[in-house]
Amino acid sequence: MEEKKVPQEDSTEKSKKVETAEDVLKRIEENYDLDEDLDENPNDEEESEENQEEEGLQKSSEQQENQEEEVEETDPPMIDLSYEVNQEEMSNSLIHSNFSGGNLIMSIVACAIGGIGFFYYLIKAISSGINNYYLLSLMCLGIIAIATVFQIYMIKSHVKKMNDKFPFRMRVYSDRIEMGPKENAFVMEMNGQYRSEIYKEMLIVYVKRSIVILPKRCCDEETFEKIYGIVKAGTKPRKK
Repeated sequence: MEEKKVPQEDSTEKSKKVETAEDVLKRIEENYDLDEDLDENPNDEEESEENQEEEGLQKSSEQQENQEEEVEETDPPMIDLSYEVNQEEMSNSLIHSNFSGGNLIMSIVACAIGGIGFFYYLIKAISSGINNYYLLSLMCLGIIAIATVFQIYMIKSHVKKMNDKFPFRMRVYSDRIEMGPKENAFVMEMNGQYRSEIYKEMLIVYVKRSIVILPKRCCDEETFEKIYGIVKAGTKPRKK
């Protein structure tokens, strides 16, 4: 009988098959990596777009700031004035303007009550002969003295503080007045919210619980008239 020979696989063919399987696995892994890259790319694109938007906003804000600075630089004041106010001018304007507000009113009320009390108890002391009424009348005089001294002290202390801030700096524009340094200026808009008047050759602007004073002697007559014209047009006259 003839023996049937079983065909034997060549070892090279086996190695080829093994290599082919490994190649397939590698392809799968490569495809998987590509899919991950594709999934990550949209996020990267979104992040890059957000970064571009933020950069664009920053650039636009910087441009606006630069434009504002250019506008400020191209808007010079009509009048730029530095001046000093002496103690007499300051005291006169504060007393006239009732700057201390409630303090002055309280002092006047205290003086009125003290005066009435003084005459009342003095008459009672004379008519009754009781010495205690004399004591009460003297106490009323003390109230008047304390109220007067207190008011003078308040005005002088404020004048002293104002003198420490000399010289004043005023920049006048067509629609506003700036007081103080440019970077920290107090701005008075000339839109009718403040009051003003001329008193003893001084321009006084009443600003809430404060005042702004410009003596006429601190500039030439033409400059003073220009400033007064702008202030008069942008403020209300003070009530007498």
